Amino acid sequence: LSELLGYRFERKLHDKLVDKRILATQLFERISEILIPSSTDQIRETLKNIRGIDHNWWATILTFVFFIFVATTLFNVIKNSVEQIWNIGKNEKTGFLFTLKIRGRSMIIILLAGILFFVGLVTDSIQALVGTYLNSTAPNVAKWLVWTLNQAVFTLIVMVWFTILFRFLSNARPAWKIALQGGLLTAVLFNLGKYILRIMLPLSNIENIYGASGSIVLVMLFVFYSSLIFYFGACFIKIISERKHEDIRPIKGAHAYELKEIV
Repeated sequence: LSELLGYRFERKLHDKLVDKRILATQLFERISEILIPSSTDQIRETLKNIRGIDHNWWATILTFVFFIFVATTLFNVIKNSVEQIWNIGKNEKTGFLFTLKIRGRSMIIILLAGILFFVGLVTDSIQALVGTYLNSTAPNVAKWLVWTLNQAVFTLIVMVWFTILFRFLSNARPAWKIALQGGLLTAVLFNLGKYILRIMLPLSNIENIYGASGSIVLVMLFVFYSSLIFYFGACFIKIISERKHEDIRPIKGAHAYELKEIV
């Protein structure tokens, strides 16, 4: 939480909300809280190179459609993995509209991620104002209080994100209470892993081993860890649902199945 951010929020709230440069800066600040600086710089440089390519309007549209297709395909892969954990299958004759509905649902989830990020920026600004006030009234406790508040808000936002994924990404619907429990557990593990990776990865000398590709390798390792804890949360939801006898209900066009060993 920076005093500069609080100053901007206090004097230019409207400009902050609409200036894409400020939004980009805050996005990379968020990323830098998770990854080491070299990986963040590599992501920033890659995006700059993409923006530097001279596109015609039709090429821009095709590129946008391509990235949307890739993003929704990735969510479809995650969805299939979660359904495999939950023993949920898709009916054979569902039709093209069902597939299109799944793609649209993935797109909505991506948009919700952007909304949550925007909410995070606003809460960061509010926390910066609170931190500035506390520094002038109680400087001894301000640092730790603001840090605790920051972590709590970040965990809450991540919990909402994971809960939405568990509840709506797949063709099955766990109970809301259980989905919230799974989202909270996954968010806590995500937060914990964020600090562990920031400490352990620089000590692993990966950048020295892989050279210029080291930053990308670190990003890929964090993506792998994030997917690991997400699937762990899905397993947690399945176990809790079974223990509480609250079935994970398949939606229309899907079905639940059981795996049995034949002796």
